[in-house]
Amino acid sequence: MKKDYIIEQTAETVWFYKFTDVNEKGEKLILELSLCEDWKKDKNSLPKLWKKEGYIDRVLETYWSIQTYVEDTEGNSYGMYNPQSKRENGRNVINFDWMFEATEENKEKLINEVYRLFSAAKGETATEEKHRKIREYAKEHNIDIYKTIPKGWKELNGALTAPMGTVWVSNMELFKSGNLKRGILLAD
Repeated sequence: MKKDYIIEQTAETVWFYKFTDVNEKGEKLILELSLCEDWKKDKNSLPKLWKKEGYIDRVLETYWSIQTYVEDTEGNSYGMYNPQSKRENGRNVINFDWMFEATEENKEKLINEVYRLFSAAKGETATEEKHRKIREYAKEHNIDIYKTIPKGWKELNGALTAPMGTVWVSNMELFKSGNLKRGILLAD
């Protein structure tokens, strides 16, 4: 993939990098880059607290802060591929290995690393994963999957147990008749 993006500056110190390609999983990426400064008069500024707690070896006068926004093929958005964030003891924490002084060189390092992580993502698209899970559910429960609703059948409004991306459908026969049929209809 070729790293190509559109830059939109939304404030004096905030830029959005909208990457034009998608990764193997069909995801789209936006990187928000913010220039932050130490408040010299504030003894409790973040850089001073980070130094005091031993997370960094010196107070950063300026630093880059990034947020990432990833949209999957189902339209869901997540914060992923951000090197400044890592999982530790079951929660997200700052990865101080990627907290840099706000220089052009460091900005490029961050942009390149975000793009590298994004580009390296492998696996199913969110849509492929959803369809796989629907097939597994249908097989496990011996239920037919329909792409179009069979003639004379109706959606079962209010039936909440259908897998995500589907709705229950039925021929609406009475259970006692022995002719009741049901299935799941792909909602796409």
